[in-house]
Amino acid sequence: MLEINKIRTRLTILNSTVVLAILIAITAFILIVVGVNNDNTIDNELVTSAYTLKRYISVVDYNLPEVSQESIDEYHQYQQRLLSSYIAYGIYGSGEQTFATSSIYDMPEETLSGLRMEPFYQENSAIKVLSEADGIYYIHSCNVDGQNYRVCTTVASSDDGALRIIQTLYNLSISNSVISQLRKTMILAVILGFLISIATGYLIAGRSIKPIKDSMDRQSQFIADASHELRTPVTIMKTNLDVVMEEPDSTVAEQMEWIDSAYKETGHMQNLISDLLETVKSDLGQLVSEKKPVDMDELCRENISRFRRLARNKDIALTYIPDDMERCIVKGDRSKLFEVLEIITDNAIRYTPSGKNITLELIRDGDRVRIALTDEGIGMKKEDTEKIFDRFYRVDKARSRAQGGSGLGLSIAKDIVEAHNGRIYAESRIDEGTTVTVILPAAEV
Repeated sequence: MLEINKIRTRLTILNSTVVLAILIAITAFILIVVGVNNDNTIDNELVTSAYTLKRYISVVDYNLPEVSQESIDEYHQYQQRLLSSYIAYGIYGSGEQTFATSSIYDMPEETLSGLRMEPFYQENSAIKVLSEADGIYYIHSCNVDGQNYRVCTTVASSDDGALRIIQTLYNLSISNSVISQLRKTMILAVILGFLISIATGYLIAGRSIKPIKDSMDRQSQFIADASHELRTPVTIMKTNLDVVMEEPDSTVAEQMEWIDSAYKETGHMQNLISDLLETVKSDLGQLVSEKKPVDMDELCRENISRFRRLARNKDIALTYIPDDMERCIVKGDRSKLFEVLEIITDNAIRYTPSGKNITLELIRDGDRVRIALTDEGIGMKKEDTEKIFDRFYRVDKARSRAQGGSGLGLSIAKDIVEAHNGRIYAESRIDEGTTVTVILPAAEV
């Protein structure tokens, strides 16, 4: 049990670690993609805004003749649109002239205009340099009074050929706050996901190793039961042989009682070991070696013929009722199916008193073949009918041992039937008898 718990803990840790790594990778990927997309979106807006402002140089250049009122109105409308999109801008001359500025940020005009020459002094520091048909756009990041800004700078010429510097700015604190909130949310989601993965991983690991635990429990129980079953005949043999050894001068005839008792126990051990080997084959999935069409009517007749003498010796009437209307063919291992009939018939004869009847009935029931063996024996309680197919289970242990039973016969029969995709069950009443029914899928030939 301790080793199973260790395995469960290790599986939980392993699964949770894998889940955590996946969550961290997904979170990092999402944050990187969101950050890159956010920067690209801002850069595109800044470039588009700078490109559009080139159209209005004649409006803001007070050295040029008066422009149309329509152009002025368009410029003011666009200016409001920039403000609503949180983009500030400035238009400057090549010297110290400032032709137009607009900012929704708490930034002095001299600070805003002080950024205009930075791209030209630090061209290599540009985050992006975009070459468009109308000119080159430089993207920079700068920090002003603790605020991070994204700045797009380009050069255009006015109608009189003078150069004008156009800059558009975006305060990254707005988008950074959103990304920061997203980052916190994602980190919280990773922590919650990790905790949930531990809980669910522990439950899933428990379910995953349950078959292993059940197998180990069955193995331990099987070893304990087998050891107990083998201990009894070994003890009896040793006791009998000890008696023989105490009188070494006695003849074989004088010690025959003890020798015969020891010999009978070897037979019991042989049967038990054979049953144990069958059980091991069942656990390894090697109980049924092949599946071919088997005529169950032929098999039942052979079974009745084999046990008729034994039944007659106990004054038990053994009757077979075949299905005369349809053929009862199943697909399976003939020798193993015959072993099932042997086991249930042998049990019936063992626990049926003299002068009683045992009936074996074969019926084709649609797509199934049903074999029912009914005796008029001692019967058993209902709770016993549900357990008699368990390994080493005996209704009456003392009586079963006296009759040579190992407690594995019906268990082996059940394993064989289930290996043929069938079902076996028992119905019984005390002092009235027992019916063991085997149902197998029919095969068309």
